[in-house]
Amino acid sequence: MKRLKKALSLLLVAAIAVTALVCGSVSASAASSKTALLTTALSKIDSKAKEIIDLGQGIYWLYDNDTGYNAFYRIGSDEIKAWRSSGKLKATKLTADDKLKKCTGYYTDCTFAFGDYALFYKDDNDIRTEYVIKYDKSKKTLTTIYSSKNYIGVSSDGSISEFIWNDSTGKLQLKILNNKAKLVKQLNYDFSAEDCIAHWNVFRYGSDTACISYCSESEYIRSATEDIKSGHIITIDKNGKTKTVAEFANTAFMTGGNYIVADRPPLAGLSYVYLTSKNKGYSTLDLRGLEDEIFKKDGVVYAYTISSFGKKIYGTKAVAEYVAGPEDDLQYKYALVNISSNKLISAVYDGMYTDNDGETYSVMNSKGQRGFLNSKGKKLAMFDDADSFYGKGKYAPVIKDGKIYLINMKMNQVSKTIKADKDSEVWTFGDELFAYRYGGKVYLMTNKK
Repeated sequence: MKRLKKALSLLLVAAIAVTALVCGSVSASAASSKTALLTTALSKIDSKAKEIIDLGQGIYWLYDNDTGYNAFYRIGSDEIKAWRSSGKLKATKLTADDKLKKCTGYYTDCTFAFGDYALFYKDDNDIRTEYVIKYDKSKKTLTTIYSSKNYIGVSSDGSISEFIWNDSTGKLQLKILNNKAKLVKQLNYDFSAEDCIAHWNVFRYGSDTACISYCSESEYIRSATEDIKSGHIITIDKNGKTKTVAEFANTAFMTGGNYIVADRPPLAGLSYVYLTSKNKGYSTLDLRGLEDEIFKKDGVVYAYTISSFGKKIYGTKAVAEYVAGPEDDLQYKYALVNISSNKLISAVYDGMYTDNDGETYSVMNSKGQRGFLNSKGKKLAMFDDADSFYGKGKYAPVIKDGKIYLINMKMNQVSKTIKADKDSEVWTFGDELFAYRYGGKVYLMTNKK
């Protein structure tokens, strides 16, 4: 996914006074052991852009929400390497078609990170239109190959799934199209039985294009004491072939290439999670009793699920998400859970995800501070702001005591400092590319070796 913290913070346009960029001072001895930081203002790449979003494969969306301006650039590893040696950053502007230029948002789970296809959307008066976009590296173009006002998804190889739902009849039509937007197969499902609920989701991994969870009983029996088996989950691949991957669950999503996680909505506080893999079938975790470990106060439990903000469940570790409270004041909490022992192994945080295969987990506490846990759930350090160690990257950007700098995975400062202000933020875009906000402006940053 794209990283949750980044997706939320980058959409916020700060309106604060513009001040000069001032480098923080360090002692001569400290400076000699720490790498210098190179920075360039986003406005030097594109004078009309105020914000930036990472779309994967070194593709970046530069925009200004106030004017509706959009532009797309590629800053690859070669450009970053040249920047670190020459001191000047060059970005390649991509040619985007007219439909894409008018998009006002993006679908965070469907970027170019997993292939040459992504999903964008545009909202006009609460009417949402979605676009499948293809990236052609040789031509340096971004082209719309399909659009629809229905819910659609695209896999890494460009296979398209389109869901056409009729709420009044309970009928679902699913179209599978290839990467040239040609119809491969059409499937029809009837969910008109009383209290029968249909759920569907879109996968970004491998050949699994779509998933449907459906009710197999004419009545959906709710019980606080019995484990009622109420539904099936099937996947549909790019050729329209269906396969039942789990039974007696209600919803499903894929956290990575090997795992599908299906959760059964809690009945009077009960909650079950089904972990399935292509090779091992599925197993059931009983998550009852963990509520008190997270919430020590009264609250109505609405959901308790296992999720992972990375590409998979890492070993026996996963992020547990717990939602409680009245509908107008839901509270979301996260903790690291060992799925073998069914025990929480970390403290509870307001946010948690991993970007580096579970080596570290980025967290946010109730005070808004951000920091890191190790794979055993131990807190390593907290900062005023921080973003993740991305992929196999050795460094992460942080803010502490009015200073911006890079740290390594031992939580040691490895770079010189840059001055921050009260509204500063930092982001990780790649192994060697970072960004921060200062004086209401966005700057790109890398460490000079």
